[in-house]
Amino acid sequence: MLACAGCLIADAKVTFGSIFSDNMVLQQNANVKLRGTAKPGSNVKVKASWGAKPLTVKSDGDGNWAVMLATPAAGGPFTITASDRDGETELTNVLTGDVWFCGGQSNMEMPMRGYAGQPAEGTIDYIMKADAKRPLRLFHQEKEWSTTPRGEVAGGEWQVETPATVGDFSAVGYVFGDYIQDVLDIPVGLIHCNWGNSKIESWMPAEAFKKNFPEIELPAVDATEFGWLEGTPTLLYNGMINPWDGFPVKGVVWYQGEANNPYPELYPRLFPVMKQEWEKIFANDSLPFYYVQLAPFNAEGPREFNYANFRQAQVEIQRNVPDVSMVSIGDLGDSIFIHAPKKVKVGQRLAYQALDRTYGHKGGDVYTPIATAASYNPENHEIWVTFENSGHGMVPTQCTLSGFEVVDADGNIYDVTEARASGGNGVKVISPIDDPVEVRYCHRNYYESSLFNNSGIPASPFKLKLSK
Repeated sequence: MLACAGCLIADAKVTFGSIFSDNMVLQQNANVKLRGTAKPGSNVKVKASWGAKPLTVKSDGDGNWAVMLATPAAGGPFTITASDRDGETELTNVLTGDVWFCGGQSNMEMPMRGYAGQPAEGTIDYIMKADAKRPLRLFHQEKEWSTTPRGEVAGGEWQVETPATVGDFSAVGYVFGDYIQDVLDIPVGLIHCNWGNSKIESWMPAEAFKKNFPEIELPAVDATEFGWLEGTPTLLYNGMINPWDGFPVKGVVWYQGEANNPYPELYPRLFPVMKQEWEKIFANDSLPFYYVQLAPFNAEGPREFNYANFRQAQVEIQRNVPDVSMVSIGDLGDSIFIHAPKKVKVGQRLAYQALDRTYGHKGGDVYTPIATAASYNPENHEIWVTFENSGHGMVPTQCTLSGFEVVDADGNIYDVTEARASGGNGVKVISPIDDPVEVRYCHRNYYESSLFNNSGIPASPFKLKLSK
């Protein structure tokens, strides 16, 4: 056995880490931690064809090597070679541009072709128009969990877009990237890293819990069985996020939360800590995070409040965490399917916000209208609700809005029959009772949006205490 091991070491070939392959996109104008393996103690030379100065590094006793490779502005195709005295390995068709990480649970994981019996509407045109010559590249990461941080992904490689690769890719993620690439006309790389039914805790490292949430129990290093694998803290981070350490990305699009909805008070505390940890991994101190508010869904009854309370927690994140922005999809839900089929519009709305905020394409009213205050006039029973991100005005103005309710001091809830948008940044609601203490809009598990800004972005559901 020792003799065979010696032969393998002697024949060791320079390799690149598993996240580096032909057809990849590297973040432009960044420093990428390029890594791989070679014979232990080898002098490894790394050269990129965009004219960067060759880099030389010695592999360690286990054969691992790494260099920091500076990337140019968007362009390509390029080649990258790694060589030692025993041979050379080359990566081809490499582009530099903007890389976006697409993460979450099953609503982000849902492929362009849909799930069995649950279609993704309007995606077949995207699938059939896929063009391998287009500078849009896809990395579909295989699922992997671990109780300790992994250095390599379990599987996946960078691919050009074809009907097959597009059909298997995240619908929300692909439409987002498709829109971004079409507008910017630069290479775009998309990383699909998702696990259905996963909790946010599983996407966070052990250090984050030890420092910020010592009350949360972590799995034992030698554990192999879990009551809820994808809900167990650290497991997916270790297996699927840690391997990207030192790989810069432009930003993150995130669709997750259904698995965390029973504990809405905890989520706004977990989210910013996860974001901080991902900023370290992706070498971006102000990592843009665009996330999706949970869609309407008949969970535990349409008039129940578990999803509704979680949406309120997501609004809290929008208000308190820097470099984040929430996309509302109150008009895109489904009472039957938790995987609502209108994924094309979800991806487009994420792209609208990224183009406006990250890339400076100003002009449209692309952000979610969020209620900020509500006052009550007891003389005429009038409640006035004001909104931020109302843009060119809240609409429609010519009809009565549905979904509004008021609450009295005893917690009783009453339907509102008269509510109208002003065309400005407010909505007038007429209370059916004396002395309401709270006003609500679509604060239920399932609802149908009736209130939008002038660009058709639905207002976020809310519940607000009334001032007088």
